[in-house]
Amino acid sequence: SGAPYQIKMKKRCDMVLRKAGIGEDVMFTGFISNEDLDSLFRIADFFIYPSLCEGFGIPILEAMQAGTPVITSNVSAMPEVAKGAALLIDPYDINSIAEGMVKSRSTPLPYSFFLKIIFLKPKSS
Repeated sequence: SGAPYQIKMKKRCDMVLRKAGIGEDVMFTGFISNEDLDSLFRIADFFIYPSLCEGFGIPILEAMQAGTPVITSNVSAMPEVAKGAALLIDPYDINSIAEGMVKSRSTPLPYSFFLKIIFLKPKSS
């Protein structure tokens, strides 16, 4: 179920996706347990996180830990959290978001290289 505004927004999104011919390619999951989250990240083509204001982007790190390419905002804490391992987009520009999705699919970055830098970087003294 969900709050009335969530139901209304979902119906609107479904309509837009159907009109674009991609309704079958997008799934709205609703709440996801922690146990299932890693599995979903691992099968995702990419993770989009166009946040406008974030104290710390934990979902970015969760997606990266699962080996999923990340597309995220070039504002707030996202660039610092991603440390060069994500494709940065302008969250205020739908074309930037769309271009990020196309770029991620057509020319994947060497995420495994960046992941080693982020998660296996030795502590400096």
